[in-house]
Amino acid sequence: MDISKKVNIEIQRFKDEYHFTERELPESIELSKYIDHTLLKPEATPMMVKQLCEEAVQHSFYSVCVNSAFLPLANEILQNTDVKKA
Repeated sequence: MDISKKVNIEIQRFKDEYHFTERELPESIELSKYIDHTLLKPEATPMMVKQLCEEAVQHSFYSVCVNSAFLPLANEILQNTDVKKA
């Protein structure tokens, strides 16, 4: 049996056997606690990092991820908050 026939058989098997399961999230879940707000552009400016950090605090994001050169700035802005730095 050639490879394309095997692939087509597996595709058909998947179509026949796969059943989508719809899942609902509880309304009380706080998705923001799972978000890492990230700015790794090489052209990022201190002002952009400041805005990123302020948005993270405003929306209760889990963390910010910035270039290590901006960690001192992020630490300063995010002190006394629950937002983590990476």
